[in-house]
Amino acid sequence: MFETSICSGIYSIALAGVLLIIIAFAGAKRQNGCPTYRSSFSLGFTIFSIGMAARLLDHYYLAHIESHWNPTNIPPFHHCFTLGMLCGGASLAAITFVEWCSKGRFIKWRWRPHFLAVTAPLVLGLLTWLSAPEPSSMQYYPTAVWYFSFRFAPLYGFPAFLWTAAARWGVRMGR
Repeated sequence: MFETSICSGIYSIALAGVLLIIIAFAGAKRQNGCPTYRSSFSLGFTIFSIGMAARLLDHYYLAHIESHWNPTNIPPFHHCFTLGMLCGGASLAAITFVEWCSKGRFIKWRWRPHFLAVTAPLVLGLLTWLSAPEPSSMQYYPTAVWYFSFRFAPLYGFPAFLWTAAARWGVRMGR
């Protein structure tokens, strides 16, 4: 499954998302649905650090080691998996920080679905506009499809899911 010539990024993104959700909500469950700011932020930083370490190992392997077997095609070192872990950890830490700054009102914010519905196309449009090789419709469409297929889930979907699921499942942050 991970040895095909086509990028197996979708598997890696899905695996990173599932791991992020399991780890984040297992931590919340372990603390009876009320994780402390410190533990939640530390968990996000740890997930981010694991993603960064795997990304650095991936870059080191590609730059210095030549082999017939390429481990960068399997999820722990695949660039899509490491991006997913980086974005997942950063989003968990960012949500925790904003929740701390808002004194516990961010997770339960009433306009959350409307905010997500408005910002999703804006984020996708901004990523497409900034990443297109040249400003033409021939470049915008394939770039938008690529970003929506492979980068939108880790960059926008993971934080959006954590934010909405935390409120729906009754997770609240404690001191």
